[in-house]
Amino acid sequence: MPAQLPEPGAVFLDHVAHFVPAMEPAAAALAGCGFRLTPFTAQTNRVKGKPVAAEMGNRCAMLRRGYVEILAATGDAPLARQLADRLTRHVGLHLAAFSCADAGREHRRLADAGFPVLPLVDMRRPVTTENGKEDARFTITRIAPGVMAEGRTQFLTHHTEKLVWPERHLDHPNGALALLALWIAAADPDEPARRFRNSPAGRRGASGKLRRSHLTAGCCGLLLPSICSVNSGSHRARRCRISLLMKSRSPVSAARANCSPTPALPCGRSTTASP
Repeated sequence: MPAQLPEPGAVFLDHVAHFVPAMEPAAAALAGCGFRLTPFTAQTNRVKGKPVAAEMGNRCAMLRRGYVEILAATGDAPLARQLADRLTRHVGLHLAAFSCADAGREHRRLADAGFPVLPLVDMRRPVTTENGKEDARFTITRIAPGVMAEGRTQFLTHHTEKLVWPERHLDHPNGALALLALWIAAADPDEPARRFRNSPAGRRGASGKLRRSHLTAGCCGLLLPSICSVNSGSHRARRCRISLLMKSRSPVSAARANCSPTPALPCGRSTTASP
């Protein structure tokens, strides 16, 4: 398996997350697309050395590079309220997470570049192992809500790689192997590009209608809705919409490759590419 975590100075596309109003139908929809999901886990933050419930929970499709997450609120804490606010816009992809070796350094760099940032977060979630439960640990830098119209944008450092990517969760019936790219469809790609270029996931190149950032692992791109199939049902591309690209172990049918799983996950296309 390729290294999941970046060396100092590198940036990986770590994961993307669907925000959903209820976990069970969303998990069933993603499993119906051929993914093997982790069990539901509740997230906590460490504040002054004590655990504080984030009132959020997730299930994930862990890949051999990156992962796809579904997130639901379990209460009314500030982060849960942010999720509820995003759900009033649409259900689906709302979060892009980039991994780095030092989230504290990126926190300072983002602030110096003029981004409003939230306080550093020490986040944890329990993982069941052969020896009982252990905490997966993350340090997270988040850009303040409202700055990035595309959704929640965060940079994180993993401290427990083996707990987050256990081998038993990495093989999927649909053959998915890796999260390759995140595409953002915007009516004016230059507008989000101006914001992204100053972040660790900033623009590295432009060509015609495309604005693309080649990260150390993965890619983040901006393009016009007309050249990105991100519509689903009556949900048309608005100012910005997110889509993702994954690598598959073997070719899959178009129905499964472009699966837009039930009304629980109607926004964002999960497109696979064979090796």
